[in-house]
Amino acid sequence: MNTYSGILIAIDGIDGAGKTTQVNLLKEALEGAGETVVVSKEPTDGEWGQKLRDSALVGRLPRDEELELFIRGRQDHLNKKIIPALEAGHVVILDRYFYSTIAYQGILVENYESIVGHIRANVIEPDAAFWLDLHADLAVSRVTARGGKPNLFERQEDLAKASEIFRAIAAADSALRKVDATMSPPLPPRISLRVK
Repeated sequence: MNTYSGILIAIDGIDGAGKTTQVNLLKEALEGAGETVVVSKEPTDGEWGQKLRDSALVGRLPRDEELELFIRGRQDHLNKKIIPALEAGHVVILDRYFYSTIAYQGILVENYESIVGHIRANVIEPDAAFWLDLHADLAVSRVTARGGKPNLFERQEDLAKASEIFRAIAAADSALRKVDATMSPPLPPRISLRVK
């Protein structure tokens, strides 16, 4: 649970779902409403996150090692960036959070629920969490259209499996709100956010 004065928002989904676009639109809207906004992403550009990014290009790490890098990276992220921003009363918007770790690591095990407790241990629950729902074939076409070659985390069959896990998480966790990611990005709304 987030007990800090700031607000934590997570935007999640498979690659190509439009997370970065929505993060930027929300940031613009919140800053327009007078909020101080900190945007970050996972994996981070820190020590652990960079190892994960490198592995996506050259070959995925063994399952247990990869999972531990995600968890170490998140703890480092929380301690160095997220918690200080929340303590300062800022709005923190994350482009991916632990939901993605569950979904992407979940495709590597027989039952994704077996790793949920480990992944969610010692995290701060977001005040709002959104899952951008998109079919894997459209996700891959978007990744390709933006000039990128899908990396080892972006294979269509894996994205389809990750989507199913996101769907299962959302069905079990009412905090994770489903958003149709097939639509074009809307104009930034005028909003006011201070619900704590």
